[in-house]
Amino acid sequence: KADVSVEICKTDHSPGQMFAAHQTVYVPNGLDVERKSRARPKNARLRVIFLGALNEGKGVLDVIKTAKLLIDRGCDIEFQLVGAWASQSFRAEAEDLVEHEGVSEFIDFPGVLKGAAKWQAYADADVFFFPSHYQSENFPLVLIEAMAFGLPVVSTSWRGIPQLVGDSDAAILCEINAPEQYADALQEILKNPDKRKQMGDVARQHYENNYTREKFVAAMEGVFEEIGKD
Repeated sequence: KADVSVEICKTDHSPGQMFAAHQTVYVPNGLDVERKSRARPKNARLRVIFLGALNEGKGVLDVIKTAKLLIDRGCDIEFQLVGAWASQSFRAEAEDLVEHEGVSEFIDFPGVLKGAAKWQAYADADVFFFPSHYQSENFPLVLIEAMAFGLPVVSTSWRGIPQLVGDSDAAILCEINAPEQYADALQEILKNPDKRKQMGDVARQHYENNYTREKFVAAMEGVFEEIGKD
């Protein structure tokens, strides 16, 4: 029975409803990033980056299957999957799939990157790929980070993801567990530099309009000011 429940994502089972808050307010999260200049040569192989927990629900196996499809189509492309392995057993499963599909030359697992190294990874990428079907997916901050770097996004119509990027024209959203759809979406972006730039520019603008730390703090201040009036 709180006066207000502040939630970063609209859900079917709102905490405000569950705890009988008098009012529920939606305040999307926001953060600042350290902008970095691209360090890779312009003529380097196009790079798709995934950043998140390396587990099945986040779509890691789908990334590997999508890589295989694109390479078989003749795309000059590489994938970087940044993050910590959920378990050694899943790591073995993923690495076995990489070997089975014959794509080890095109996939890199650099582990966890933090601070400047993480920001540089975003800066050196061309597209952000996040095929999540994670059961508890809510409001993935990695999508905000990717848009802050002007990266086009390929993701899924799952949980809170459409709320974050769905109306932005910066993302192509696909079904879950759909490597063929992912490959088509990525190929559409990667083969068309103008589209890639247009989506990237929109992504950066969408971030600036909605997801900076300044926007978040201002919105939270507004919530407390309204509470204080009562």
